[in-house]
Amino acid sequence: MSDSNIITPKLQLVAWEITRGCNLFCAHCRAASDGTHYSGELTSGECFKVVDQIAELGKPILILSGGEPLVRHDVYEIGRYAVAKGLRVVMGSNGTLITAEVAAHLKEIPLSRISVSLDFPTPELQDKFRGQKGAYEAAIAGIANARKAGIEIQINSTITKLNVGYLNDLLALAQSVGACAFHPFLLVPTGRGKGLESVALSPQEYEKTLNWIYDRKKELGEAIFFKPTCSPHFLRVTKQREKEERLSGMTVKPGAAMGHPGGHHGGHPGGHPGMESITRGCLAGTGFAFISHRGDVQGCGYFNVSAGNVRGKSFVDIWNNSSLFNSLRDLDNYKGKCGICEYRKICGGCRARAYEETGDYLEGEPYCVYEPAASRQAESGRDAKGDSHSLGTNDVDKKLLNLIQSEFPLVREPYHALGEKLGVSEDEVISRIKELKAKGFVRQISPVFDPRRLGYRSTLVAMKAPASRLEQAEQTLIDHPGVSHGYERNHKFNLWFTLAIPPAGDIAEELRKLSDSTGVETALALPATRLFKIGTYFSSDNEGMGSAAMQFDGALPVEAVLSDLDKKVVNGLQQDLPLVREPFGMIARRLGISDGELIAQCRSLLERGVIRRFSASINHRRIGYTANAMTCWDVPPGKVDEAGKKIAALREVSHCYERKTDGSWPYNLFAMIHARDEEMCRKIADTASRETGLSNYVALFSTKEFKKMRIKYPV
Repeated sequence: MSDSNIITPKLQLVAWEITRGCNLFCAHCRAASDGTHYSGELTSGECFKVVDQIAELGKPILILSGGEPLVRHDVYEIGRYAVAKGLRVVMGSNGTLITAEVAAHLKEIPLSRISVSLDFPTPELQDKFRGQKGAYEAAIAGIANARKAGIEIQINSTITKLNVGYLNDLLALAQSVGACAFHPFLLVPTGRGKGLESVALSPQEYEKTLNWIYDRKKELGEAIFFKPTCSPHFLRVTKQREKEERLSGMTVKPGAAMGHPGGHHGGHPGGHPGMESITRGCLAGTGFAFISHRGDVQGCGYFNVSAGNVRGKSFVDIWNNSSLFNSLRDLDNYKGKCGICEYRKICGGCRARAYEETGDYLEGEPYCVYEPAASRQAESGRDAKGDSHSLGTNDVDKKLLNLIQSEFPLVREPYHALGEKLGVSEDEVISRIKELKAKGFVRQISPVFDPRRLGYRSTLVAMKAPASRLEQAEQTLIDHPGVSHGYERNHKFNLWFTLAIPPAGDIAEELRKLSDSTGVETALALPATRLFKIGTYFSSDNEGMGSAAMQFDGALPVEAVLSDLDKKVVNGLQQDLPLVREPFGMIARRLGISDGELIAQCRSLLERGVIRRFSASINHRRIGYTANAMTCWDVPPGKVDEAGKKIAALREVSHCYERKTDGSWPYNLFAMIHARDEEMCRKIADTASRETGLSNYVALFSTKEFKKMRIKYPV
């Protein structure tokens, strides 16, 4: 442990859910609040006692939230008591209950600011999202009443795919109603918000949105304070953008896009407001705490792990001594890519998202696309200090890598089952997989879905990009949620990637947009017309590549008929499998089914070909397969079937397709060859040439892998 990696806690904000009751029924609510009376809420006397304890730790901003705080009868008394203790008090509200009389009472507290939630710029859309007709107009009236009473207004918006296209309109709305701040919240899918997972922004869309916010903030200057919330990696984006601007010769005011010191602080229940004087992304347990309606103290309102309850311990004791908060303050505890990221001190990743996705709040942030420098160095077999990683002679790790690629057990306790085969404990299996991930051998463990079975359309794309546009083109492709495997190859067509789009999409139109945004000279769509082989595993010993996972007679898979349960399971499984004793049970609980049902459904989807395989994605370069050649063959139409089956039978071939040709690309049969060096790839291609009698082919070697990920396919 390094002292430099310990964050010294300083309590800056406390969000307090003084009631869970609410007059609305919002689609995204982390508390799943409604008009029900919630028993066990803290009494007035208990609330005053908690205020006393908070004041012992300094003068943090106190955010009165809910639910809807204005449905609590003693909210004014609690506010006045907190102000008398020297705390600055703000409120998070839906705005619909702020009449002129209520606004006058809030001003008497005095309340410094009210944050009002508006997620759409029109009455129809806002009312639907908030679950009540007239909610938009009532909120707008409430804002006007608060402003007339002399209370600052902040606008909060929960951003999903449903409204990301309205961000400019929401910003304009915030300015038009006289708000001093606009805080877009990137959805954390907890509570009722779990139902919005299918419309949550993808990591790539998330990154694109943060960059858009950076640009708009710079354009706006001092016009309105504008910052994303529940978006810790905005600080990383800011640092990266500022560095790029300095390198390009621009004058950069450090931190200008993150806000200006001495500004105001507002808040949303469970959020992390107050960026104006905050220099770290996720403040859970370091500068921020949340208190529930029943007294549970958490890192934030979305982070559903209790550090203690104020009915049993004082808030001071919980803040200073809880094991939860102390673990969050030690950056050496962080795992996954957050644990090795050079930005972890200023970002930290969202601990709530990590917990919801993996069951471990110290795991990596699942909505971040950034690959830390240490991870990129691991791709070449070296760590951040320049030390090389290898499996060496560790037979257990080698056998484990082979097993999780070829036959990952679909049982209640899969790591126990793997341990039995290896002769080691379940804990050792989990520990070894964590280490293999940290060293860059294992990318993730999850199902590989067949996009065609899910109704998606996909194609291989070849682009001819001038050297001056290559880096920009790659970044555009990295940001695109439908691009999975992306490589530079040694050919005039130097960029190759796979593209998948939803059923209603148009590949030609999507490719046109990508061509325009990347500035490439030519872009070819080369969709598959026949399939002969897909998938293999890379042996971690010296036995060469493993057997093919799936071979075909040439026919392409067709769209499957999916039941509602199928769709629920498909959506729920599109994540890295948690490294816990019963990972399927953790996912099943979130889906509202039993682990037995989930496992049975996994097996059914495998049998129907919707899931191609359930396995680990391995960085083949890290285990010695440093060369891959995409061999492209010009095959007469009558010989494609015979040639495709012969080439697919070679164990070193992982993929074999017939593809549509183009006037500038005559090759119609594609086979991916993997080997330990380029010379071996060429020998395998020569073998394929001899066995098929085909001689007109090219071998395109990858010179750079700029993107490799398993795409999410919401259904």
